Amino acid sequence: MEEINLSFNQLRGLIGEKLAYKGAFYTVIEVIEDTPSIIMQADAPSFSIQSDAYGFARKPSKMTITIPILSLDRTHLHVDFLELDLV
Repeated sequence: MEEINLSFNQLRGLIGEKLAYKGAFYTVIEVIEDTPSIIMQADAPSFSIQSDAYGFARKPSKMTITIPILSLDRTHLHVDFLELDLV
C-alpha cells in the first residue's frame, strides 16, 4: 500500500479550530510534522500543574492531548483522528 501524503499547510489551518473528541471539547494549538499529529488543549476548566524551569510545580495549565493523524505504517488515517468532529 502507498503512504498517505499530507498537506501540512492545510493541517495548520486547523490551528484555533474547536473540535469535539470523546465527549469533550478542545482547541487545536499545534500541528507536528515529524510524527504527523495535532496537539489540542481542553476547553473545559480541567487544570493540571505545570513545572517551572527548575522542576517546581507552580503554574496551572489546561490539559493537552496529542492525536496522531496517520497509522503507524502511514497508509491510513489514525482511528483517533477519524473520531474528531468540528464544532
